[in-house]
Amino acid sequence: RMPYSALGVSSQLSYSPQVKSRVIGLRQVAASSKTGIRTKVTASSGSKKFSVIGLNLPAIPSSSIVAYTSSFSAATLPSSAASILVVKGKITRVYTNGTSARPTTGYLFSATGSAATALRKLVVKSSFTYKAPSGKIPSISRDYLTSSGTIANAAGKTLASISAVNFWSSNYSSAVVLFDSQYDSTPPAGAATVSISSAGVIETVLPNGGSIRSSNGSTILQFFGSAKAKVAEFVAGAKVKINRSFKPTSGNSYDTVFGVGGTLVSNGSVVASCTGNSNTVRPRTGIGWDDYGNVYLATTTMGRDWFDGGQGGYRLGGSTVHQIADWLKALGATNGVSLDGGGSTTMLAQLAGSYRRMDLPDGVWVRSIPVGVALIAR
Repeated sequence: RMPYSALGVSSQLSYSPQVKSRVIGLRQVAASSKTGIRTKVTASSGSKKFSVIGLNLPAIPSSSIVAYTSSFSAATLPSSAASILVVKGKITRVYTNGTSARPTTGYLFSATGSAATALRKLVVKSSFTYKAPSGKIPSISRDYLTSSGTIANAAGKTLASISAVNFWSSNYSSAVVLFDSQYDSTPPAGAATVSISSAGVIETVLPNGGSIRSSNGSTILQFFGSAKAKVAEFVAGAKVKINRSFKPTSGNSYDTVFGVGGTLVSNGSVVASCTGNSNTVRPRTGIGWDDYGNVYLATTTMGRDWFDGGQGGYRLGGSTVHQIADWLKALGATNGVSLDGGGSTTMLAQLAGSYRRMDLPDGVWVRSIPVGVALIAR
């Protein structure tokens, strides 16, 4: 039950085959008025000070002020109790009951609760000083990556490059594979084996290999094929540093990466494949995103319980690849990819404090799968 592509968290590989992996990555990029900026700044009108909690945010929290511009992603603004329009540093209009109309020029400051009371006291033609904030926002990109991890000695010399992480294959012709406690088994013996303690000290060197399972936070290195010669650099008792980094093809720096299937939507156009089983109706899972920092998830199934034999079963119903691509685009996604579908298709959402099944009724069989994607409100 191994995933088919790499997984990386905190810029470190948790899992990776030796080959190049197709992934999407999450990174922090500069926020803009288009994406929205969640940074608090102080605005002023005469001697009065106002705390503006962000720019072009999708919602206005209780007793807060948010600034809006013509770059806001929707034509209609979130509900507010009072608003003021500021153009070139002057208040040009006061909306005592708020407004939902997106401004065409200047800044519109919308408020709720006690903050709305403060805005209502301002008058037209008064000065209003505000400087747009800066900040970061998560951004998703498609990419390819390979392991760039290394094992180095205390002097910084690279003893070996990490070919794969927690991935066993019988076809390694030359590889140094790292296994840790996340590998839920004892790794098969390589041509040579090294065990490294959680403190980074080489504990065991087996020049002819051995099956050792990670324990107490240890790391196991299995050397396959011609990479066996590298074990000569490892000496029991020596201190080493393990780097589990990865190298994306784009050169971007990602915090989190995970494997995906084919591209469904690219730059606003549906580009889903027309080959293979793409046009068969099957359970599907897709994830999409747009330039505003929004993320969209979609699953398709037959919508009712159907027993499919249980063990790795093949569910019926759902959609074609093109249909799920069309739906992601309709939701607002300008880019999107497929995730694993079939019997792996599952979507949960937290409703009224508890998680509920969205793709099928609660209690329906769920395949045992090693990877999932969770979205948490910021």
